[in-house]
Amino acid sequence: MRVLFAGMVAAVFACVSGAWAVQDGTVVKRGSAAERDASLRPLADGRARAYGKGFTRDGAVYVCDNGADGKAQRGVSWSIELNQTSAVPVVASAFGRSEGADGAPGGDFSIYLDLQYMDGTPLWGQIAPFDSDEADWQRRDVVVTPEKPIKRVSYYLLFRNHAGKAFFK
Repeated sequence: MRVLFAGMVAAVFACVSGAWAVQDGTVVKRGSAAERDASLRPLADGRARAYGKGFTRDGAVYVCDNGADGKAQRGVSWSIELNQTSAVPVVASAFGRSEGADGAPGGDFSIYLDLQYMDGTPLWGQIAPFDSDEADWQRRDVVVTPEKPIKRVSYYLLFRNHAGKAFFK
């Protein structure tokens, strides 16, 4: 299934059930157009939760403003029950940019996934970091090819341990 965050293509969280291609265009699994279309469903804004001190909204953009506090922790999170019957790849994508952000790229300004397999074991910290010194929108993707079927994915857009402001869509 594919899940579109806030009805936008900008932040896509996808589990492959039809055709899916990684950035370089390599097809991972083929399926019919009907399978692809049926797998799309919007993720309601009401499911977005605060991470740490949370976020504000500016239209379709999530804003995490840490000001001068280089130790603040802000972000947006979702938890999605997949209950896979077989191990199927997962992709998470989002756009991010910063304003006055400090620090080096890493998991603290990133798309960040935590997975729980159906057998209860975890796979933590699957990330795609944003550049903290970039004012233009950057797209980042996390691709997970699981060893086992996935029960749940927790999806985070994080801006923590950085001063400044981050924007996500």
